[in-house]
Amino acid sequence: ALFNDVRFRQACNYAMNRQEINDNVFLGFAKLPDNIQDSEYSQEKANALLDEIGMTERDSNGFRLSPDGQEVRILIEYPAAGQMYGLRQATELFAAQLQEVGINAEPRATDDGVLTERAVSKDVQIGTWETYIGATDKDALFTVTPNWIIWCPEWNWYEGNPEGTERPADMPDEFVEYVQAVQDRVKYQPRSPEDAALYEKLLSIYKDHYWALVTVTEVPTPKMLGHRIGNFTRIGSQSGWARAFEIVYIKE
Repeated sequence: ALFNDVRFRQACNYAMNRQEINDNVFLGFAKLPDNIQDSEYSQEKANALLDEIGMTERDSNGFRLSPDGQEVRILIEYPAAGQMYGLRQATELFAAQLQEVGINAEPRATDDGVLTERAVSKDVQIGTWETYIGATDKDALFTVTPNWIIWCPEWNWYEGNPEGTERPADMPDEFVEYVQAVQDRVKYQPRSPEDAALYEKLLSIYKDHYWALVTVTEVPTPKMLGHRIGNFTRIGSQSGWARAFEIVYIKE
Protein backbone atom coordinates (compact mmCIF):
# COMPACT_ATOMS: atom_id res chain seq x y z
CA ALA A 1 0.00 0.00 0.00
CA LEU A 2 2.88 2.37 0.71
CA PHE A 3 4.22 2.10 -2.83
CA ASN A 4 0.77 2.90 -4.23
CA ASP A 5 0.86 6.26 -2.46
CA VAL A 6 2.59 8.83 -4.65
CA ARG A 7 3.59 10.73 -1.51
CA PHE A 8 5.71 7.79 -0.36
CA ARG A 9 7.39 7.51 -3.76
CA GLN A 10 7.99 11.26 -3.74
CA ALA A 11 9.45 11.05 -0.23
CA CYS A 12 11.91 8.40 -1.44
CA ASN A 13 12.81 10.73 -4.29
CA TYR A 14 13.52 13.63 -1.93
CA ALA A 15 15.58 11.31 0.29
CA MET A 16 17.86 10.36 -2.60
CA ASN A 17 21.08 12.37 -2.55
CA ARG A 18 21.99 12.07 -6.20
CA GLN A 19 25.02 14.30 -5.93
CA GLU A 20 26.46 12.03 -3.25
CA ILE A 21 25.89 9.02 -5.50
CA ASN A 22 27.44 10.82 -8.45
CA ASP A 23 30.50 11.96 -6.50
CA ASN A 24 31.17 8.68 -4.72
CA VAL A 25 30.26 6.16 -7.40
CA PHE A 26 30.79 7.95 -10.70
CA LEU A 27 33.49 10.41 -9.59
CA GLY A 28 31.22 13.34 -10.41
CA PHE A 29 31.24 12.65 -14.16
CA ALA A 30 27.55 11.73 -14.51
CA LYS A 31 24.70 14.22 -14.73
CA LEU A 32 21.66 14.68 -12.53
CA PRO A 33 18.30 14.07 -14.23
CA ASP A 34 17.03 17.59 -13.52
CA ASN A 35 15.00 17.96 -16.70
CA ILE A 36 13.17 14.64 -16.43
CA GLN A 37 12.68 14.32 -12.68
CA ASP A 38 12.79 16.55 -9.63
CA SER A 39 16.35 15.98 -8.38
CA GLU A 40 16.06 18.11 -5.27
CA TYR A 41 17.56 16.49 -2.19
CA SER A 42 15.60 17.47 0.90
CA GLN A 43 15.35 15.35 4.01
CA GLU A 44 12.99 17.98 5.40
CA LYS A 45 10.50 17.49 2.56
CA ALA A 46 10.91 13.71 2.69
CA ASN A 47 10.18 13.65 6.42
CA ALA A 48 7.19 15.98 5.99
CA LEU A 49 5.64 13.68 3.38
CA LEU A 50 6.23 10.58 5.49
CA ASP A 51 4.60 12.31 8.46
CA GLU A 52 1.69 13.34 6.24
CA ILE A 53 1.17 9.71 5.21
CA GLY A 54 0.90 8.77 8.87
CA MET A 55 4.33 7.19 9.41
CA THR A 56 4.94 9.18 12.57
CA GLU A 57 5.56 6.37 15.06
CA ARG A 58 8.97 4.69 15.31
CA ASP A 59 10.21 1.26 16.38
CA SER A 60 12.94 0.62 18.94
CA ASN A 61 15.60 1.14 16.26
CA GLY A 62 14.24 4.50 15.22
CA PHE A 63 12.66 3.32 11.97
CA ARG A 64 9.22 4.50 10.97
CA LEU A 65 6.19 2.26 11.37
CA SER A 66 3.46 2.04 8.76
CA PRO A 67 0.33 4.18 9.23
CA ASP A 68 -1.38 1.16 10.86
CA GLY A 69 1.52 0.61 13.27
CA GLN A 70 3.25 -2.29 11.50
CA GLU A 71 6.99 -2.65 11.02
CA VAL A 72 8.26 -1.57 7.62
CA ARG A 73 11.24 -3.33 6.05
CA ILE A 74 12.08 -2.63 2.43
CA LEU A 75 14.51 -4.70 0.40
CA ILE A 76 16.29 -2.94 -2.45
CA GLU A 77 17.48 -5.74 -4.71
CA TYR A 78 20.07 -5.64 -7.45
CA PRO A 79 21.53 -8.39 -9.69
CA ALA A 80 24.36 -10.23 -7.95
CA ALA A 81 26.33 -10.82 -11.15
CA GLY A 82 27.62 -7.28 -10.84
CA GLN A 83 28.05 -6.65 -14.55
CA MET A 84 26.69 -3.11 -14.23
CA TYR A 85 29.28 -0.64 -13.05
CA GLY A 86 28.38 1.19 -9.86
CA LEU A 87 25.03 -0.49 -9.34
CA ARG A 88 25.93 -2.13 -6.02
CA GLN A 89 27.52 1.02 -4.61
CA ALA A 90 24.64 3.24 -5.75
CA THR A 91 22.09 0.84 -4.24
CA GLU A 92 23.92 0.75 -0.92
CA LEU A 93 24.09 4.54 -0.80
CA PHE A 94 20.39 4.91 -1.62
CA ALA A 95 19.45 2.43 1.12
CA ALA A 96 21.53 4.41 3.62
CA GLN A 97 19.88 7.65 2.50
CA LEU A 98 16.42 6.16 3.06
CA GLN A 99 17.47 5.07 6.53
CA GLU A 100 18.39 8.67 7.33
CA VAL A 101 14.72 9.65 6.99
CA GLY A 102 13.56 6.67 9.03
CA ILE A 103 12.79 4.13 6.30
CA ASN A 104 14.16 0.68 7.14
CA ALA A 105 15.76 -0.11 3.79
CA GLU A 106 18.26 -2.90 3.16
CA PRO A 107 20.29 -3.47 -0.03
CA ARG A 108 20.50 -7.07 -1.21
CA ALA A 109 22.37 -8.77 -4.04
CA THR A 110 20.08 -11.37 -5.59
CA ASP A 111 20.98 -14.02 -8.14
CA ASP A 112 19.99 -12.73 -11.57
CA GLY A 113 17.68 -15.66 -12.32
CA VAL A 114 16.03 -15.49 -8.91
CA LEU A 115 15.62 -11.72 -9.24
CA THR A 116 13.83 -12.19 -12.55
CA GLU A 117 11.50 -14.77 -11.02
CA ARG A 118 10.80 -12.52 -8.04
CA ALA A 119 10.09 -9.57 -10.32
CA VAL A 120 7.64 -11.54 -12.45
CA SER A 121 5.86 -12.83 -9.34
CA LYS A 122 5.68 -9.27 -7.94
CA ASP A 123 7.83 -10.05 -4.92
CA VAL A 124 10.39 -7.29 -5.53
CA GLN A 125 9.73 -4.18 -3.49
CA ILE A 126 12.41 -1.98 -5.05
CA GLY A 127 14.73 -3.21 -7.76
CA THR A 128 17.70 -1.32 -9.14
CA TRP A 129 18.93 -1.71 -12.68
CA GLU A 130 20.88 0.10 -15.34
CA THR A 131 18.82 1.74 -18.05
CA TYR A 132 21.04 1.18 -21.03
CA ILE A 133 18.64 1.82 -23.88
CA GLY A 134 20.25 5.03 -25.04
CA ALA A 135 22.75 7.76 -24.40
CA THR A 136 20.66 10.69 -23.21
CA ASP A 137 18.45 11.56 -20.29
CA LYS A 138 15.41 11.32 -22.54
CA ASP A 139 15.95 7.57 -22.75
CA ALA A 140 15.39 7.32 -19.00
CA LEU A 141 11.71 7.93 -19.71
CA PHE A 142 11.57 4.42 -21.09
CA THR A 143 12.25 2.88 -17.68
CA VAL A 144 8.56 2.06 -17.41
CA THR A 145 7.85 1.05 -21.00
CA PRO A 146 6.03 -2.29 -21.40
CA ASN A 147 6.96 -5.24 -23.63
CA TRP A 148 10.30 -6.68 -22.45
CA ILE A 149 10.46 -5.02 -19.01
CA ILE A 150 9.89 -7.99 -16.70
CA TRP A 151 8.28 -6.05 -13.88
CA CYS A 152 5.29 -5.08 -16.01
CA PRO A 153 3.77 -8.52 -16.75
CA GLU A 154 0.22 -7.22 -16.49
CA TRP A 155 0.85 -4.93 -19.44
CA ASN A 156 0.71 -7.97 -21.72
CA TRP A 157 -2.94 -7.16 -22.26
CA TYR A 158 -1.86 -3.97 -24.02
CA GLU A 159 0.52 -5.85 -26.31
CA GLY A 160 -2.28 -8.10 -27.57
CA ASN A 161 -1.56 -11.10 -25.37
CA PRO A 162 -2.91 -14.17 -27.20
CA GLU A 163 -4.34 -15.42 -23.91
CA GLY A 164 -6.72 -12.51 -23.95
CA THR A 165 -5.55 -10.93 -20.72
CA GLU A 166 -7.70 -7.98 -19.75
CA ARG A 167 -6.54 -4.73 -18.24
CA PRO A 168 -6.16 -5.19 -14.46
CA ALA A 169 -8.95 -3.42 -12.61
CA ASP A 170 -6.54 -1.63 -10.28
CA MET A 171 -4.25 -0.28 -13.00
CA PRO A 172 -4.21 3.55 -12.82
CA ASP A 173 -5.45 5.44 -15.86
CA GLU A 174 -2.17 7.38 -15.82
CA PHE A 175 -0.28 4.14 -16.50
CA VAL A 176 -2.42 3.45 -19.55
CA GLU A 177 -2.00 7.01 -20.81
CA TYR A 178 1.77 6.74 -20.39
CA VAL A 179 1.98 3.39 -22.18
CA GLN A 180 -0.14 4.73 -25.05
CA ALA A 181 2.21 7.69 -25.48
CA VAL A 182 5.26 5.39 -25.47
CA GLN A 183 3.69 3.23 -28.17
CA ASP A 184 2.60 6.21 -30.25
CA ARG A 185 6.14 7.60 -30.45
CA VAL A 186 7.20 4.78 -32.77
CA LYS A 187 4.75 6.07 -35.39
CA TYR A 188 6.63 9.31 -35.93
CA GLN A 189 10.06 10.38 -37.01
CA PRO A 190 12.33 11.09 -34.03
CA ARG A 191 12.38 14.78 -33.06
CA SER A 192 9.47 15.57 -35.37
CA PRO A 193 6.80 17.94 -33.99
CA GLU A 194 4.50 14.97 -33.32
CA ASP A 195 7.25 13.09 -31.51
CA ALA A 196 8.18 16.17 -29.49
CA ALA A 197 4.56 16.63 -28.37
CA LEU A 198 4.36 13.03 -27.20
CA TYR A 199 7.66 13.38 -25.39
CA GLU A 200 6.38 16.40 -23.48
CA LYS A 201 3.28 14.41 -22.56
CA LEU A 202 5.44 11.54 -21.30
CA LEU A 203 7.60 13.93 -19.36
CA SER A 204 4.63 15.54 -17.64
CA ILE A 205 3.12 12.21 -16.56
CA TYR A 206 6.48 10.83 -15.50
CA LYS A 207 7.34 13.84 -13.35
CA ASP A 208 4.06 13.68 -11.48
CA HIS A 209 4.05 10.02 -10.46
CA TYR A 210 7.60 8.88 -9.59
CA TRP A 211 7.06 5.33 -10.83
CA ALA A 212 10.79 4.97 -11.28
CA LEU A 213 13.48 7.07 -9.63
CA VAL A 214 16.38 8.06 -11.85
CA THR A 215 19.68 8.37 -9.99
CA VAL A 216 22.02 9.87 -12.59
CA THR A 217 22.18 9.98 -16.37
CA GLU A 218 24.81 10.08 -19.10
CA VAL A 219 27.37 8.07 -17.16
CA PRO A 220 30.56 8.03 -19.26
CA THR A 221 31.97 4.59 -20.01
CA PRO A 222 35.69 4.34 -20.85
CA LYS A 223 36.45 2.26 -23.92
CA MET A 224 39.64 0.85 -25.37
CA LEU A 225 39.49 0.86 -29.14
CA GLY A 226 42.07 -0.26 -31.66
CA HIS A 227 42.86 2.19 -34.45
CA ARG A 228 41.93 -0.43 -37.08
CA ILE A 229 38.34 -0.85 -35.84
CA GLY A 230 35.83 0.82 -38.19
CA ASN A 231 32.15 1.75 -37.82
CA PHE A 232 32.43 2.32 -34.07
CA THR A 233 31.50 5.61 -32.44
CA ARG A 234 34.07 7.47 -30.36
CA ILE A 235 31.47 9.43 -28.40
CA GLY A 236 28.37 8.65 -26.36
CA SER A 237 27.41 5.48 -24.54
CA GLN A 238 26.23 2.32 -26.17
CA SER A 239 24.03 -0.63 -25.39
CA GLY A 240 25.59 -4.05 -25.22
CA TRP A 241 24.19 -5.16 -28.56
CA ALA A 242 25.76 -2.12 -30.25
CA ARG A 243 29.16 -3.63 -29.47
CA ALA A 244 28.43 -6.82 -31.38
CA PHE A 245 31.19 -7.42 -33.87
CA GLU A 246 28.93 -8.01 -36.84
CA ILE A 247 28.51 -4.22 -37.05
CA VAL A 248 32.19 -3.31 -37.08
CA TYR A 249 35.04 -4.18 -39.40
CA ILE A 250 38.82 -4.29 -39.42
CA LYS A 251 40.37 -1.64 -41.61
CA GLU A 252 42.96 -2.73 -44.14
